[in-house]
Amino acid sequence: MRPTRLAIAVWFVCALSLACLGATPASAAEVGNPGPFGALVTDMVVRIGGGGPGSVHGVAFTVARGGTVAADGTVHVPRAGLAFPPITYTDETYGSGTYTIIFVPTGDAAGSLDPSTGQMSLSVPFWAKLESHSFDFGPGCGVGSPTRPILLTLTTGRTTPPPPTAPISGSYDQRNGRLALVNNSVALPATSNCNSPFGAALNLELHLPSAAGRNSVVMTGRLVPPIVAEPPSIAGLRLRPRAFRTRARRHSGWPRPGTKVHYRLSKAATTRFSVERSRSGRRRGRSCVKQTLRTRHGKRCVRWVRVRGSFSRHGEAGSDSFRFTGRIGGRRLRPGKYRLAAVPRDLLGTSGTVKRARFRIKP
Repeated sequence: MRPTRLAIAVWFVCALSLACLGATPASAAEVGNPGPFGALVTDMVVRIGGGGPGSVHGVAFTVARGGTVAADGTVHVPRAGLAFPPITYTDETYGSGTYTIIFVPTGDAAGSLDPSTGQMSLSVPFWAKLESHSFDFGPGCGVGSPTRPILLTLTTGRTTPPPPTAPISGSYDQRNGRLALVNNSVALPATSNCNSPFGAALNLELHLPSAAGRNSVVMTGRLVPPIVAEPPSIAGLRLRPRAFRTRARRHSGWPRPGTKVHYRLSKAATTRFSVERSRSGRRRGRSCVKQTLRTRHGKRCVRWVRVRGSFSRHGEAGSDSFRFTGRIGGRRLRPGKYRLAAVPRDLLGTSGTVKRARFRIKP
């Protein structure tokens, strides 16, 4: 009954993907696009009771309708919006019988998502009803039941199975909505309410019941649209003092070379700093360009040319500061007028708006 394992695998695919629609944030990070969304599942591998893997590859299932995500990351999919497609398989144990697995959700899908880190915790309660046109399994034959549903909790992080089972990890990329949800700590019950001898046969084929740590689920898919974090922002960027030297002077009383950079981050982010130097130019349309024979009659203007090199600093939400010596790309800046440009990027790669602050290098 090898196709049975494949069917159960698909059952898990659907359940997991539904679970992927439940999310409640673990931090104060906010979703940048709250509102409705759905989920597609494209690849899935399941192992039950230490048996061979059941898998589904390259098939896209739309598994949720009516799901919503709030600004704080909380996700809710009503029970009526969970759509588990029935799976049909042919029995290899009894001959030519055809059976169907009907996925019956017993409650809403819910869980948590921190869009700034991609950490999800996803849960959906359901049971799998087994039916046959050739055999009488019984009206309530299935894995789990309406009163004792299976609760699948998946994660995009690292699992914590009982020893000696090793943990596995999932992932989430908010740039394209692709995710990998994993679980290897769920315990599966034996079939119940099945007419004899079908319950015992199904248990044998599916290695049921199966204790926690002996089952694993790895599901990949994508959210449509992706749930993204509010991008990080930087404010209050300033240099104190704004004019400074890059070299120490021998005379006593000269200020220490360099300056201090101050700024505030809206969330944890890595900020990339670069420097732009002031150069004279000529106006061409709305742009300030380098003077050439063609542009020499344009109105004079100031253009900003990026200096080679950059550096990055990681900071938590709130105020931060560091000392800037006036060196970038391994070289000291020459005397002149400059701008310091700062672009924050959060843990998932979402970039904020560039901010700039002017300064001057003294001779």
